[in-house]
Amino acid sequence: MLDIDIIADEELQGVVSVLISGVLPHKNYHYENYAGVLGSILSYIKLEEFSMEYHVLLKALYEMNKIKITAEGFKPEMTKEIFSQIVSVSVEDLVTNPCIQIKRYLEYEGLSSNLSIQTARETAMQRLYTRSMDLYDKCFEMAFDSSKVENYLPAYRSAFIAHVGMQSVQAQNAIITGNLRIGKRVYAGFEDWLEYSTMMNGEIHRRLQDVDDASSLVTVNSLEIVDTMSRELRNSFIPIANWGIPELDGDGLEAGTPILRHRLVVVVGSVNIGKSMFCKDAATTVLLDNKKVLYMYGEGASANVWGDLLVNYIYKRFSKYVTVPMLTNEEEQPEEIRRIIRLAKAELYESGNLSLRKAYSYDTLHQELVDDYKQTAFDMVIIDHSLALETSGKTNQENVHNLAITARNFKREYPVCVLIASHPSAAAKDYLSSGRKIPSDIATTKESSTLEAEADELFVLRDTEILAKQGLIALENKKRRNAPRLTEQVILRKCFDVCHFEYNLEDQATDQRDVTSAEQALLDLENSYDDDYDYTL
Repeated sequence: MLDIDIIADEELQGVVSVLISGVLPHKNYHYENYAGVLGSILSYIKLEEFSMEYHVLLKALYEMNKIKITAEGFKPEMTKEIFSQIVSVSVEDLVTNPCIQIKRYLEYEGLSSNLSIQTARETAMQRLYTRSMDLYDKCFEMAFDSSKVENYLPAYRSAFIAHVGMQSVQAQNAIITGNLRIGKRVYAGFEDWLEYSTMMNGEIHRRLQDVDDASSLVTVNSLEIVDTMSRELRNSFIPIANWGIPELDGDGLEAGTPILRHRLVVVVGSVNIGKSMFCKDAATTVLLDNKKVLYMYGEGASANVWGDLLVNYIYKRFSKYVTVPMLTNEEEQPEEIRRIIRLAKAELYESGNLSLRKAYSYDTLHQELVDDYKQTAFDMVIIDHSLALETSGKTNQENVHNLAITARNFKREYPVCVLIASHPSAAAKDYLSSGRKIPSDIATTKESSTLEAEADELFVLRDTEILAKQGLIALENKKRRNAPRLTEQVILRKCFDVCHFEYNLEDQATDQRDVTSAEQALLDLENSYDDDYDYTL
């Protein structure tokens, strides 16, 4: 959450007051614009970030909007009498609300902020009530036309950026010259300053991006716009590369979804099942098509990722089975193998198409992706995996949610495919471990279902004892935009030594697929009976 001190910023107060005027019942008020105007006010600055009288008035307006949503035909009118009643009955609770920040105000005014003292609490209540009613009167007298709020939003954006910029500079100065406590964390020194400044830049950018996304509107009113959108549509379906799986890539007669631009793909799998191998396999597929890949490895070392990619590249490019241990003892290999290894290395480094990236940060991911894209113009970025980025202390759920939103925004802005590996959710893990199909209403991705919701395509890797004995694995398609979802599993052969999943037509035989469907049927049959009854004949 951003640190907003609207009471200390007269310019921001002025802009917000004009916008609030647009939802008060004066002569220029239009009730049909109520929700839109209120949404605009709470776009750059969230309700909980407003303090003092601004929080009080906006909270009342927000609650009235909730009534408007649920009560058909309700026309919101926050009259002065209604607002006065609301503040009067709630002011005692309001002064203890941390969002109000009454103590900061009292200390600034040189008054006692010890609310356990009766006189101090009464003073706080009186001041808050008076300031709230004064704000209402000021906004009402402005009589700003509700239908013209859009014209004032650029000024709001500028005032917001100026405010958070100044607040950030002051906080950074405090960190460098002394220390600053934010929640439970104390920032001090240049290392903490760097962490704080990058975190704040990311937070501000996300806020601005969210507003832009919500307010973006394209009106199709010219041939130029039609041509532009048609061209972008065609380009979005020009493959970066094929997955190498006919059921996904399409055969020209069916709708296919190969590795496409402006697309977010998520692969889900349990620990050690092969999520990273799937990602590396996809990476070399793109590299072999002379496209650029940025691979973020969250765990391990870059040398290990390089080794896996190299043996995969050699296997696909030269049809030679070279393993990582063979790479580490290259000088002991036959001359032909040494020559192929040298040639593969040369092709990869001369192309400049591969970039390896240590873990990004959840807080600054968007800016880091943009910076890397400007430097390398990659066609595909792989994040391995969703819980492996660096964090500033937020919960895993918050982190994965932010990752999903950032990935969605980035792939929308830039012509890339984003591939993210994820562990299964607790609920999905139960279905995977028991061999059952994951229902459509069960969230598949770990920590946050937002990652699944934002994905254009979602794959699930799963195995069974029978498949494992044959060196096979099943790939399920749980979600697929722009084409029908695959209803049948795709069976892949595991080639772990060369970090590759091999597709063979003969492995798609019905007896292979029937293995999992038969196990599912057996489980369903067992679950349909009472466990306490003995059905032994």
